[in-house]
Amino acid sequence: MAESIRRQEHLFVVRIWKESDHQGLGSGWRGLAQHISSGQQIYFTSLRDMNDFIALKSGLPSRLEGEKGAALPGSNAKRLS
Repeated sequence: MAESIRRQEHLFVVRIWKESDHQGLGSGWRGLAQHISSGQQIYFTSLRDMNDFIALKSGLPSRLEGEKGAALPGSNAKRLS
């Protein structure tokens, strides 16, 4: 009989939105990533921060490790913690 292969899964919700200042001008993109089973979440402006969070919660090394983090268009790439 073949051994049963157990699949490890993680579910994340990622939201990305564009914020504007009090004059209605764009101030950049923001995002939120939430790991559903733990309820932990981060706010981010850097795709690297989002990737690192997903890698950490999944137990995987970051694929962007050693590379310059990709910022969301129009963002200032500051982490919103």
